[in-house]
Amino acid sequence: MNSEEIVQKHFDLCEEVHGVLIEENRILKSSASVPSEDFLKKKEKLLPMLDESLERLKNLKVELVSPFGNTKDLIKKAQNKLLQILYLDKENEEILLR
Repeated sequence: MNSEEIVQKHFDLCEEVHGVLIEENRILKSSASVPSEDFLKKKEKLLPMLDESLERLKNLKVELVSPFGNTKDLIKKAQNKLLQILYLDKENEEILLR
């Protein structure tokens, strides 16, 4: 797998995580209760996938990233998506604590 594919798969996973957190946010706001066990398992399943993806990113060699490809833009998009994930996760946590 080349560097662009690794970063693209990471970004796609971040999109999936973000979608799950948005769904969790809707559940928390509409029902004011903890999401179902099935939903929590779905969320829990994503964590090891995210860990693996981050490990693949760590092992990327910067010198092998093509200056002509889309990799740098994808990295920036993934960083932005991770910030959105962190913000949304914090918001969900605050809702749960109320």
